[in-house]
Amino acid sequence: LMMIFIMLISYNTNGFFQQKIFTLQSKVISTNRSQLNAFSLVQSSDSVRSTSADPGFHINIKGKALNLWGIYCAIVTFSIAVLVLPAFSLLSVICDLTGNGKKRRILDWIVHYWAKFSIYLTLGNPKILGRENMPSINETVIYVPNHTSFLDILYLSGFVPRPCKYLSKAEIAKIPVIGQCMSLAKHVFLKRDDLVSTLEATSQSIQRLKDGNSMVLFAEGTRSLDGRLKAFKKGAFQIARETGAKIVPVSIGNLYHWMPNSALLPLAPMRFVYRLVHYYIYNIINLQEIHIYISIHLSTLRVKQ
Repeated sequence: LMMIFIMLISYNTNGFFQQKIFTLQSKVISTNRSQLNAFSLVQSSDSVRSTSADPGFHINIKGKALNLWGIYCAIVTFSIAVLVLPAFSLLSVICDLTGNGKKRRILDWIVHYWAKFSIYLTLGNPKILGRENMPSINETVIYVPNHTSFLDILYLSGFVPRPCKYLSKAEIAKIPVIGQCMSLAKHVFLKRDDLVSTLEATSQSIQRLKDGNSMVLFAEGTRSLDGRLKAFKKGAFQIARETGAKIVPVSIGNLYHWMPNSALLPLAPMRFVYRLVHYYIYNIINLQEIHIYISIHLSTLRVKQ
């Protein structure tokens, strides 16, 4: 009953029923390695509009909006995390004792289902395009998505069903319960603007890949402040060259609308979010190639209000 109450208030205050129509025009066609983009989508004459949802009634915490829906999302996500933490602790010990300590693969699958259930319970309805391009479960690759908020991790974990480790900012490790779970699952953490931490994180990422773990590396290095694709850093691609791992670009669309930089937590049910898994890349030619891979698909999104 409390959940329904919160949902109704949130719907009324954030304008969820204000005839927001999201149209994703996509046409996936067969292609080969010689083509620059792995897919070809029907291009929209409209450029991406980085709009954000109306927070409705809310409070501001350090300049970021927080409404009732955001509180509900936090309760759901943290409640599930609290439930799985004891299992994480026990299974990490079992993995170490059985010689699986370098991968702890079962923890990755727990993260997958935790993220998936959290999204469903908060009324998310993500769509996945390019399923046929996903590598096999046991293949070691580097996923390179665009980055707009911490929710990218939740959506990638929940709806790209492949075990992987993330290179995340060190602040996430300090989040109660969630940070502990990520540490137990052997994710890698990086302190911004810290050369020593950068070198350590790079070394750990390379080692994770050599141990047979796929990695998720956000090529922009940080979240986009306006929802648009930023210039890429070189780190992810240098690691790919060092390890010989294939790059699998991923486009995440529409998530910024519900979780803009001005929001502390999601502003409304995250509808019409999609992830597009691109055809993998064997050899890295330059950063611009992969930038086009991702941006060409994000540019097909049309938002009408």
